[in-house]
Amino acid sequence: MNATEPRRRWWPRSVRAGAALAAASTAAVILVGIGWWVHHDVYRQSTQIAEEQAQVQLGSLCEQLRQGVIPVSTSAVPYEVVATGRRTAVASGGALSLATPAPTT
Repeated sequence: MNATEPRRRWWPRSVRAGAALAAASTAAVILVGIGWWVHHDVYRQSTQIAEEQAQVQLGSLCEQLRQGVIPVSTSAVPYEVVATGRRTAVASGGALSLATPAPTT
């Protein structure tokens, strides 16, 4: 910058431009805050729904095991029933293969 060149200001000189910049900055801060709040609220609600569904499915599975019924393997719920002293699973849900990544060669 040369001594004869005027120094640039980051804030506009006119009142109208200054008011527009202040309004735009305020709107940006408000919109970012609302976006952050909506994102976290949707995440919290979806997590709560997933937990409730998992509890219902787990309750159903536990009730079947209490009655001595081996759950069917075509279930859409990913689960695995392992008995003490066995090397393999007693039963597993049909969706368990979808929940684990495929082996790479």
